[in-house]
Amino acid sequence: MSLINPVYREQILDGIRADGVEVHEVVLTLPEEQLRVRIDADQLDVAARQWRHDHVARALTTFADVTGAHLVDASQPPDQVADAVAMSIRSAPSH
Repeated sequence: MSLINPVYREQILDGIRADGVEVHEVVLTLPEEQLRVRIDADQLDVAARQWRHDHVARALTTFADVTGAHLVDASQPPDQVADAVAMSIRSAPSH
């Protein structure tokens, strides 16, 4: 799930944490050009392409300001990205 509205993001994650659930936030990083190429290549949800393109700049700005998240390079093949996400969560200290 991508929460590109910082206020919503904070409210949702703080609410989950307040209920005693440990949250591991992961941000997949990818240069804008590559992100737009992936959006254009999506054949499963073609109708969402324009919405995604319209929100790229806001998402990049939001995620650039996120602190405390695990940053994972999403330019790798999907299985490597999944492994990196799993590794970052396993190696994170529990709170």
